[in-house]
Amino acid sequence: MDGRSRTELKQVVFEENRAVSPVIGVILMVAITVILAAVIGAFVLGIGGQQPDPPQTRLDYDFDSEGVVISHSSGDAITRANIDVVVGGSALGEGALESGGSDEKYTAGEVIYSGGVDSGDEIRIIWRNPSGDTTTTLSRTTVP
Repeated sequence: MDGRSRTELKQVVFEENRAVSPVIGVILMVAITVILAAVIGAFVLGIGGQQPDPPQTRLDYDFDSEGVVISHSSGDAITRANIDVVVGGSALGEGALESGGSDEKYTAGEVIYSGGVDSGDEIRIIWRNPSGDTTTTLSRTTVP
């Protein structure tokens, strides 16, 4: 062996109380500190912060021989600048929308759009997030 007797080896194995070496202990403490700092920093700085939720609303479509009238039936107010009306795959633009109420928001009972459409066209009302690049389809229907 290495010049130690059996008794000495038993003493080394069973009586020494060394745990993890100091170097590994320091590395673990630094890693824990870095992870905690990153988590706390993310909360404090608001990384991945809250995005506004799309409005919860109900829209009504009234079809007649001249086209469609889309009106806000109930729910949250919709800001005119944040919505697009898409008919048959083409966005109509803000100029095609009816004038909104106060602060250019549509509330229950107000008309959002009225105009001609073709049978079979898909109509979508899309909300654009004012603070980001995301969009949400608020309502979708197909012209009869």
